Amino acid sequence: MWAPGRYSELFFLDEATALAAGHRPCAECRRDRVAELRIALGVPPNHRVSTIDEQLHRERLTPDRRPRRHPVDAAAVPELPNGTMVSASTSAWLVVAGGVRRWTPAGYDEVLAFGAALRLWQNQNVVALTPPTLIKALANGYPLAA
Repeated sequence: MWAPGRYSELFFLDEATALAAGHRPCAECRRDRVAELRIALGVPPNHRVSTIDEQLHRERLTPDRRPRRHPVDAAAVPELPNGTMVSASTSAWLVVAGGVRRWTPAGYDEVLAFGAALRLWQNQNVVALTPPTLIKALANGYPLAA
């Protein structure tokens, strides 16, 4: 799947899911999206995508190659930018305007208001699945692909 000089067969439900997995848009076929990502990260247009990849890799995996999760105070979830994914109550949730949507392999459930989500997540550990670098990009206006 990761053969040198070959494209990956890695595909996701949507861009928010890909970002949560720590992946950026393809620099060859989605150059316009990579340019938008660079702008949102505040890096120059000629900033190497490999440098971004290295940062995302550090945020995605621990040194022993286990998934890295980033703890979040549940009360702070409403302040995360739209498009961020968090994990709580054994599910992944997409932050959207006014609430969260539970992720499923078949798509998203209806919007759950933040208050209801916080009650559901009471006494639960909440972690950001989206790496900090990509949360920063979303907060700085990186537009999710429709």
